[in-house]
Amino acid sequence: MIKIRKLELEDSDLIYQWRNDDLIVSLSSLQKKVSIKEHEAWIKSSLENLNRVIYIVERDKIPIGQIRFDKDIGAEQLCYISIYLISGFKSKGYGKQALQLAFYEIFNVWHDITIQAKVRQDNKASIHFFLNVGFQKVNEDDVFSTFNFGKLKYDHFKNKKLYNNLVDKYGIDHRTLNWGSYKSQIARLKIFTEIGDLENKSILDVGCGISDLYDLLKKQQRNFEYKGIDLTENMIVKSEERFPGIDVEVADILEYDNKKKYDYVFASGILTYQSDYFLKLFVQKAFSLCNIGIAFNALNANSKNQDKNEFYVCPISVMEFCKTLTPYITIRLDYHLNDFTIYMFKENAYIN
Repeated sequence: MIKIRKLELEDSDLIYQWRNDDLIVSLSSLQKKVSIKEHEAWIKSSLENLNRVIYIVERDKIPIGQIRFDKDIGAEQLCYISIYLISGFKSKGYGKQALQLAFYEIFNVWHDITIQAKVRQDNKASIHFFLNVGFQKVNEDDVFSTFNFGKLKYDHFKNKKLYNNLVDKYGIDHRTLNWGSYKSQIARLKIFTEIGDLENKSILDVGCGISDLYDLLKKQQRNFEYKGIDLTENMIVKSEERFPGIDVEVADILEYDNKKKYDYVFASGILTYQSDYFLKLFVQKAFSLCNIGIAFNALNANSKNQDKNEFYVCPISVMEFCKTLTPYITIRLDYHLNDFTIYMFKENAYIN
């Protein structure tokens, strides 16, 4: 029911009425009405401004609100957001739907930006709204609270939506993890088990999904301590149904604050819909959590068959980055044409 479209000149009168609505004026940062002359000049400049993008929110083709993004000229990776819906359409979930559509559009226009919202302290509804859609409070004063939302958070939301839907559709199945076949899925996990002696070791499984790695290790009759984390709530629910008593939880590896370190940290498939920026943050965090080593896989940029929606990376470039953390690295290219796995070790463990 909810759609967005770019602002057009024909929207000028409509926007003028909205902009001078008493409620919208009271919640705005300037808290004053504008003249028709000021408004017409603003519309004209907005349509010509490459650093401003405005979307009209529609429900069943009826305009019900506006979302505006203004890029900070002095800080290219920052833009400011303004959003409002007219009376009668608030508190129905329309704003969240519209914002998710706008995120998809704006992150394709301006890559790797941080979106910032500045909200009056007395506007409790808007504060709740921005927190509910994933913004994080970064500052506040006597008048305003400031919230940020970045590309990483948006990618997490997309991934959660994708995998929650796959769990609901397929249940305990390789397709739940979006793998092409059960055979390829197990091949990837077996490479992890060959990193070293896992007997009586502790393992952190990042992006554990439905805990297929746990299942494989059990079938190999290993003794090990297991911890699984995943962004996707439905994955964790399915893991707990599948293996009662298993130690799994919903968590983001980049925000994971567990004081404990694990002998090994593994991550299979978590980079498929990510970016080079996330890859580097993940590797740094995972390596900081291990006592012995980590293993992770990624899609190979040298692959002939590539999906434009997936993230492919050159194995050599990943190795070069990993070398900034440790010289003790192994790369595996011997199990899948489109894939590679990297092992990274702490120095003392590798020598021993």
